[in-house]
Amino acid sequence: MPTRHRMPVRNHQVRGASTMDTAGTENALVRFASALASQDAGQRPADRLGTSACAALEADGAAITIDVIDTGRVLLTATTQSVERFECLQDVCGEGPTHDCSMTGRPVTWSPERDDGDRWPQLSTSAPGADLRGTFWTVPMRPARIVIGVLTLHRDVGHFRTDPPAAQVIADAVGAAILRDPGIIESDGDSGGPGSWRERARVHQATGMVVAQLRVSSSDALAMLKARAYVREVELLTVAGDVIERRIDFSARHGAEGPS
Repeated sequence: MPTRHRMPVRNHQVRGASTMDTAGTENALVRFASALASQDAGQRPADRLGTSACAALEADGAAITIDVIDTGRVLLTATTQSVERFECLQDVCGEGPTHDCSMTGRPVTWSPERDDGDRWPQLSTSAPGADLRGTFWTVPMRPARIVIGVLTLHRDVGHFRTDPPAAQVIADAVGAAILRDPGIIESDGDSGGPGSWRERARVHQATGMVVAQLRVSSSDALAMLKARAYVREVELLTVAGDVIERRIDFSARHGAEGPS
């Protein structure tokens, strides 16, 4: 069996984080464990964690992002297109609840319908075009009080009924699972994709940018990147780099492309 190496996950310690009240967390943990046990064993581990977090915290959607050294914020899974658009739009705008949650180690709640635009002006301006609605709740994953990423939760309508301590415990459980099993990050399940983690991260970043540009699913965005690579007779990583460096913009007519 090949040796698995731990990914260089960026983390920071949360100073002054108090011991959380355990009331109400046991039921959430039971729902989380039950949902994990009921998932298809062949499903990607990150997808199983996201779906189980939804079940535990009564959310309509969930996303898991991690912070990786030299790569930045990387989306491991998104259970719905709404939460995927939310994460991708923040990548394009360079601001938002997930960014702030990761930096401060504190939960952040955001609703586009009640946003005055002061805190994240670019996100607020872009949200209607991305069809974002409902309530988003970003919770830091901080096993052993070390922030390694963010669990994002989404409700289509209304507020979350889950207590913050329960949400924090589930987020920490997801983070602990990721740290225990590097295979959740370094998954080879996406056959045909780039080999190294850094290459996969760049392709993912480019895919997210295309999702935000055209408001399509991540699978359609990836298919467009692969089609462009095929037509140009170059590697997928080359096209991904052109998108990231904004030499290719799929939102422009015919996917405008500058000189290579």
